[in-house]
Amino acid sequence: MRAVNRTITAAILLSGLAAVASPGQSMTDEELIRQATSAAPPGVAAEASVMAPTEAGGLRMLREGSNTFTCLPATPDLGFPAMCLDANGLAWFRARRAGVRPMPGMVGFGYALTGCASGCSLGVAAGEAPNSVGGRSFVMIMNLPRPAIDHMWSRGKEGLTQPQVVLQDTHYEYLMIPVQ
Repeated sequence: MRAVNRTITAAILLSGLAAVASPGQSMTDEELIRQATSAAPPGVAAEASVMAPTEAGGLRMLREGSNTFTCLPATPDLGFPAMCLDANGLAWFRARRAGVRPMPGMVGFGYALTGCASGCSLGVAAGEAPNSVGGRSFVMIMNLPRPAIDHMWSRGKEGLTQPQVVLQDTHYEYLMIPVQ
């Protein structure tokens, strides 16, 4: 069953690949850094490390930083926009990308201030319809204890107008909060 879910999820998420880069086009490291750091407030982005996902599933360092945030360019294989994550958020991202359970109790935070481009699925699970977030800016809180989000709104509402739980009832559920 888990293999079927991964296959379905991969098919859904890869459909957003064209929204990030056309086939045969690759971005330079400077373009990746610019895209990644656009996801956070300037004060955070200026001192953040920047890493880019590799095809092998790892992360490649593009720029060393001096604060606790790491910015990532858009990640089409998971359907995520450019984002900047604190250390626990990055651990959550790595676990999500590897398909392993994140460490319990490590609550993470992330910025996605450039919003989500067309085709970005925001990491939805198999069977969930992608949400039309458009270019709306949002922040994420990952790996919250279940009681902390039970009262929150779930996905399924059109557009991002209020907090929503994404990847609900999985090890990767996170709270997505719109910001202006």
